Amino acid sequence: RAPLGAFLLLVALTMLGAVVAPYRYAAIGFLLDLGAFLGVVVIAARCGPGLCRRISLPLLAGAALQGGVAIHQRWVEDGVRPAGTFLNPNHLAAWLVAALCVGLGCMGPVRSRGQTVLRVVLAAPALVALYLTGSRGALLGLVAGTAWLVSTAWGRLDRRRRAILVTVAVTVVILAVVGVVVRSRSADPYRYHRVRIWEASLGAALEQPWTGVGPG
Repeated sequence: RAPLGAFLLLVALTMLGAVVAPYRYAAIGFLLDLGAFLGVVVIAARCGPGLCRRISLPLLAGAALQGGVAIHQRWVEDGVRPAGTFLNPNHLAAWLVAALCVGLGCMGPVRSRGQTVLRVVLAAPALVALYLTGSRGALLGLVAGTAWLVSTAWGRLDRRRRAILVTVAVTVVILAVVGVVVRSRSADPYRYHRVRIWEASLGAALEQPWTGVGPG
């Protein structure tokens, strides 16, 4: 009850802040984030530990669809850095990394060739979209997630499957690295824009570390 009460208090204060926020769109977006988080908590409480296994296939299917949208935006609509149905290519890339790591990591061991084909077919469009975004933050997340998946599966595999796992992991990471390199070679006026956002946020936090800046 204590965590739930604290979370509901956070939601109430956030809604009050959203009412007086000068940038309503961002406020609504943050409320949606909280609502999505609460929805996942409720579903997890009802499903228990089996949640990740149950959502692994839908997650990979969603990642494949997002990848298809991003590929269409890049080659048909000529979008330089496609964002799928997200507003920002970095947000798409972060979601793709999470969906791939959770989806592939929770599906369990491969028991047939058909399962292997299914995973490759669903993961391929997402990996291509990840390359197209050229997101540096998503690359770091991909490296961390891939390292975690390899380390947790290592002890259960024989030498042949370990070699396959390492080959696949390295190939996936290299694909994302190439995307970042390609992006860095093109003109991007916002390449270091986020650094200035971090500086401004750090300054606000240092000025009022306990109370924050308040609504607005």
